[in-house]
Amino acid sequence: SRMVQKGQHILLLLFVLGCANCYPYFQREIPNGQYVPHPCKNITWKGIGHVNPLGGGARNKFGLDFSAAGEKWTRELCMLDSDLDGKTNGEELGDPLCTWRKGDPRPSTTGITHPGICEPFDSPRCFNFNKWVDCNYGDFACKGLEEPDLVKHTLRFPRTKVPDKPTNYRCISFDLPTDADYHMIAFEPIIDNSDVLHHIALYGCEDNAVDVTEPTGCFMTRKECRTVIAGWAVGLPGECLPREAGISIGTKGFKKAYMQMHWTNHKVGEVNYTDSSGLTLYLTKNKRKYDAGILNVGQEYLKLPPGQSRVMQEGICTKEMLSKRMLGPIYVSTVANHMHLIGKSMTVELHRDGKLFKTLSHDGHYGYESPVIHRHKPPIAINSGDSIKSTCYFDTTNKTKTVFNGFGTLDEMCYAFLVVYPKKNLLVDTCVPWKTIDWTLVKYHHFIPFLKPVIDGCNFAEFKDLTNPKTIALHKLLSDNCHLLSDCLEECVAAVNEAMKHPCMKGHIGDYLKEEARKGDLGGQFKDFYSRIDSCNREMAKKTCRRIVFVPIMQRCGPVP
Repeated sequence: SRMVQKGQHILLLLFVLGCANCYPYFQREIPNGQYVPHPCKNITWKGIGHVNPLGGGARNKFGLDFSAAGEKWTRELCMLDSDLDGKTNGEELGDPLCTWRKGDPRPSTTGITHPGICEPFDSPRCFNFNKWVDCNYGDFACKGLEEPDLVKHTLRFPRTKVPDKPTNYRCISFDLPTDADYHMIAFEPIIDNSDVLHHIALYGCEDNAVDVTEPTGCFMTRKECRTVIAGWAVGLPGECLPREAGISIGTKGFKKAYMQMHWTNHKVGEVNYTDSSGLTLYLTKNKRKYDAGILNVGQEYLKLPPGQSRVMQEGICTKEMLSKRMLGPIYVSTVANHMHLIGKSMTVELHRDGKLFKTLSHDGHYGYESPVIHRHKPPIAINSGDSIKSTCYFDTTNKTKTVFNGFGTLDEMCYAFLVVYPKKNLLVDTCVPWKTIDWTLVKYHHFIPFLKPVIDGCNFAEFKDLTNPKTIALHKLLSDNCHLLSDCLEECVAAVNEAMKHPCMKGHIGDYLKEEARKGDLGGQFKDFYSRIDSCNREMAKKTCRRIVFVPIMQRCGPVP
């Protein structure tokens, strides 16, 4: 189902921290935007408005001024001296008279300099302003690539037309090397069309996965391909796994992979884009000590009311939840937080013996366009009996409707992704509650049969089984006494009261199962079941309020429609 795919898809976000305002088409909004030189190297600074030369992440001073100008080349922006080096932005970009307009030919191409970096770069006058510039930032530095006998394996999409709509997902299968037992220790992107490429995700597949030989529309991943093994997003030059661990490929590991391409087409109806991007995997036969995995934590249930400057959501992977998932200690080497456009800050804490033990990640000023990976050297141990608390803050000031959890850019998320090892000690790689219940256990109990499908006295596997005698009886009770599209009957009120005694109708587990039914994930019979219960909502509310005699009704119950 789509929800099953969703639960696995969220793991890719460690590598896929989206970028809202870092596409190269912004280069074409300014004169010579594609030709701005790097002050330290003989290359161009692709993300002219960003600290990261590759684009994405925090903005530099010119980027802030460009944003304030509405992301357009205006006369005011042209006349500014963003980097305080005595030259206007227009002079630095070859438009000293500020006459260039988008679509015009390139103005002067000589003497182009970066409008966000004070120059001469090494001069005493520019020293303090340029402290933010790291000449090595954006380089793919990975000591593992110095190892002898590395195998370089390239996976690349065939050239494919990008559909003429804003958001597009395409997937295809690849075979991985099976001539030996390998560890993947690093990967880096092959970027063909940076104008549209939002992210790449690569999933490891089970041996029996059916091949998808042509680029095919897809929303998320497949049930046979649930483990994220590599990926890319704007601003990330590649990823190097911790030196103690690698991802198993080949005779004893993944033999097939499934690549998802996410394209964002900002020029619908204007440009016929194509793309042939991909990934290069670095494999070694000199296997490391451990297999690596990813643990996902956070909060699955988000309901963010509009018009508020500070909305807090919290998710706790409790010690009970975590203990069920672990065979022994696991070690965290890197952590990445992930929210969307209205996310403002996020913190992930490791608690031990009821107290804060370590802060695993903290983004005090979270930015959707600012991918940050928190690295721990030495790695931090997580033990059975620990708990992990994720706290997210959102700003809904500019929203007019409630915002929910979802994969759209205008939806929200509150997740963190922990690279951990040894993978063998982690039985289940997601520990994300829905409110307070163990959402993963409820949603994927058929994948984890070693965990008992019971929460707060509710055997949800039995409750969802329409062949179970108890479930049949419960549904019959409602169908015999409650009629859809009619007034509430007295016998229906009695039937609803009886049904509500069932443990799967109470508390957060009851809320979750009803939400699953509302979305259609439990099938049509459950939609019918809950609709019959809801047919008497007003009458049930009235009866509840009449029973409250100790305080005035208006203090305890809102108006009943």
